[in-house]
Amino acid sequence: MMNRIRPRQKRSLRFEALEGRLVLSTGVGMGVVSHEAHALVRSQVQAQRQVPASFRGHVSESGSTVTTTNLTGTIGRDHFKGSATGTTSGTIFQGGYVYLSNSKGSVTLKLFPATVTQVGKRIRQTVAAVALDCTGKYAQYTGSPGELTTWNVPARPNATASFSGVFTIP
Repeated sequence: MMNRIRPRQKRSLRFEALEGRLVLSTGVGMGVVSHEAHALVRSQVQAQRQVPASFRGHVSESGSTVTTTNLTGTIGRDHFKGSATGTTSGTIFQGGYVYLSNSKGSVTLKLFPATVTQVGKRIRQTVAAVALDCTGKYAQYTGSPGELTTWNVPARPNATASFSGVFTIP
C-alpha cells in the first residue's frame, strides 16, 4: 500500500502593528490575536491586485528617439487610446513616457530603463513603470507600479508593435 505525501504549503509569516495590537498572520487565518484585526489586515492585502496590461501601436524611430502613435490597449478591463515617447541606446530601451486616456480619465506612465537578460540567443528586456499622473476614475492609480515584460517591435516601419505586462493597482 502506498502512502500519499501531501506537499506542504509554503506560507510566509508577517508581523504587523495594528491599532496597538500585534497581529501574526500566515495568510490563512491561523495564529491571529484578534479576528477584527485579521479582517482588516486581509482587506489591505487584497486591496492591491495585479491586472494585465497590453497595448498596440505604430512605432517610428528618429535617431535614439522612439515614438509610438495610434496606441490602443487595456489596463485590466479599461480600454485606452494614446501615444508614447522614449529613447533607446542601440536596441536597448532607456526610458520614456506613455500618455493614455479614455472618457473616464487619463493615465501617464513613466517607463524606466530596461533590465536586460540573455535568454538563449535572444535578449529579453523588462521595463519597470509607474503611474505618474492619473485623473478621473484612475486618480487612485497614481504611484502604482508596473512592469512591461513582452516587447514585439517589428523591423518593418509600418508594422504594428505590441507591448504587454502587469500593473499592481489599488
